[in-house]
Amino acid sequence: MKAWLRALRVLTSLELRRFLRTPGVYRYLLVPGWMILPITLLVATAVLTTDGFSTRVVIPRDLPDDLPLAEALMAQGLEPVMVADPSQEWQSSRARGAFLSYEVDDGLFGALPPLEGGDARYRFEAVALDVRTRDLMNAAVREAGTATLEGMLAASGGDPARDLQSAPVTLDIEAEGASGPVTVSAASLAAYLVWLLGLVGYLLLVGGPVADRNDGVIESVLTTPTPPTAYLTARVLAVTIVQGIAGFVLYGGVYLLLSSRISLLPPLGAPAAVLAAASVLNAGYLALGILSPSLKTASNAAGMLWLAASMGMAASALSGAPSWVPLTGVASAMTATHWWQSTASSVVAVVIVVAATARALDRRPQLKIGGDR
Repeated sequence: MKAWLRALRVLTSLELRRFLRTPGVYRYLLVPGWMILPITLLVATAVLTTDGFSTRVVIPRDLPDDLPLAEALMAQGLEPVMVADPSQEWQSSRARGAFLSYEVDDGLFGALPPLEGGDARYRFEAVALDVRTRDLMNAAVREAGTATLEGMLAASGGDPARDLQSAPVTLDIEAEGASGPVTVSAASLAAYLVWLLGLVGYLLLVGGPVADRNDGVIESVLTTPTPPTAYLTARVLAVTIVQGIAGFVLYGGVYLLLSSRISLLPPLGAPAAVLAAASVLNAGYLALGILSPSLKTASNAAGMLWLAASMGMAASALSGAPSWVPLTGVASAMTATHWWQSTASSVVAVVIVVAATARALDRRPQLKIGGDR
């Protein structure tokens, strides 16, 4: 096992150097991705500059004295504007958010046992132009509610540090009847990234095995004590690393431009699931390139694989197929468990494809003999 890992490390380093020394990788992939970062940053800065440096939030002037909402908004870096008619001010001003109205209910923020979610002391109808303002408004209203509850507990002789541990604040910000920020499903975004990275793997892997066989590269490597599984895994891993770099710079540029308008922050398991799904395609491309007698055959077969994977992810997203299905399950993942299930199943699929390809190399010497066949 130690020898296999050593071979994997050396071969991955060599394959990665070879890919990163390929002019096409920089010309068509990494340099355009890097160019997106400064351009989107410039555009995002220009948009923020035209909107002004302060984020104004409209609040009703007749808020209860025991709810320090204005102070909580200022603590979040927002600029509260108190008006008599928030709805009219929201329509005519350049505010980023507004608390249009509020209701005072009988709830006491929480109790032992905890109250139901609808038993809130104050209920707001609010709107926001972007995700960041919405999140800050949510944080401010909860902070204001906590401050009010602490004052009530202290006035009644309670200890806020002790009693609030089991008395959570339940305040709601609603946006019914108003246009809020656009949200993008993490699963649909992941499926698109897998589709995009699949093109990267296609460009880097389809023709390479055919050329390496004709040039004697595969024969030279596999006549050494190098295990075929280590050679194949190293190649898949090297391409996946290149895809990770490309995906990071492309996604980073889009995130800088749209994060204030669209919710794009993925869960922690999503990047792992995306790269694992892309690795399944990489292993498939590599297998087809090794098993195909010519570049044309390999290209046609890999194109069919990429098309089938695209259709499978679309069907998975529409039908809600199980997330544990390798590759296509990434399009239906909804929770952290789903993301890690998708990751694990894709890794298992890569292991199976690599093992099957290595077995074919062992049993069919013509797949690694150089020269025209």
